[in-house]
Amino acid sequence: MTIEEMQQRKLALGYSNEERRAELIDGVFYDIASPSSNHQIIIGELYLQLKLCERALKGACRVLLSPLDVQLDQDRYTMLKPDLPVVCDAEKIRKRLVFGAPDLAIEILSPSSHSRDLVPVSISEGECVIDFEEISSMLV
Repeated sequence: MTIEEMQQRKLALGYSNEERRAELIDGVFYDIASPSSNHQIIIGELYLQLKLCERALKGACRVLLSPLDVQLDQDRYTMLKPDLPVVCDAEKIRKRLVFGAPDLAIEILSPSSHSRDLVPVSISEGECVIDFEEISSMLV
């Protein structure tokens, strides 16, 4: 499945692209459940700390919040929604997505996504491999 086919599938089910959370990994469609309150609390705390770093670095990198699409492949078979992508190349930040690998992507593990998120996924863009940090919301 391509990104375009994923978007058509969501529209066929009656959702706009913004209403339904989904990821596409190597052409496989994954429906994403809404995050729990605990998940959102953890994201909020991490976002605040990372935002303080962003300000201290005078905006050299941007900390973004999900839901935001991150398109990695030129061939359009992977579209992710990491919880907290950090991008240091402003040209990668587009109106509705990040086009290219973020410099850091933080993913909060939840019971609903734990098994999928722990599956090793080789994600690279040319010579650049993105760094995924996983934090379990079940530990808090």
